[in-house]
This record gives sequence, C-alpha cells and structure tokens, in this order.
Amino acid sequence: MPDYAEHIIQRGNNRQPIFFACDEGIKAYAYWLREYAEKFEVSIHAWVFMTNHVHLLCTPSNTFDISIIPISVLASYGKGVFNTGDIEAANRTAKNNVWI
Repeated sequence: MPDYAEHIIQRGNNRQPIFFACDEGIKAYAYWLREYAEKFEVSIHAWVFMTNHVHLLCTPSNTFDISIIPISVLASYGKGVFNTGDIEAANRTAKNNVWI
C-alpha cells in the first residue's frame, strides 16, 4: 500500500547466519538495500541487521508489491557472496539455502 509504513523481516533459513564476512556482508546488504529502495521509490525509515535476520521499516510510494525490495536485495547480496572468493561462505550458501 502506498504511503503506509510496513515492517519486513527477512530471516535466514533455519535461523542460520546470513552475514558471513560480518562487516563486509552488512555493508554489501546495506548498499543493495539503498540501490533498490531508490530504484523502486521506497523510503527506508529504519533497519536492524542481525546475524541471522534483517528488520526493515519502509514505506513504498507506489502500489507495487513491497516484497520486491528484500527479494532484489537478497538476489544481489547472494551473488556477491559467491563472487567474493570466500569459498567457505559460498559453499554454505549453496548447500544450505540461506534465505527462506
């Protein structure tokens, strides 16, 4: 719904960690969140990045499905995990399906 704030929770599958290289992972997630919020015209009012989940408080300015934001962010973030050279993190992601 446009102009109404929504609380979105994006959780790791089976509550497993989603940020492997903690600082770098959080920075990457925040970068993609900003990119997609601008692209889809969504105001991000607050966020909390936990080791195994993310909380977002955001308001869309149009009528599209707000779930496009976390879906787009996790797709870009996931690609980044595989492209960092962190083989251990990439293997965990591939084997465990990190996101639900």
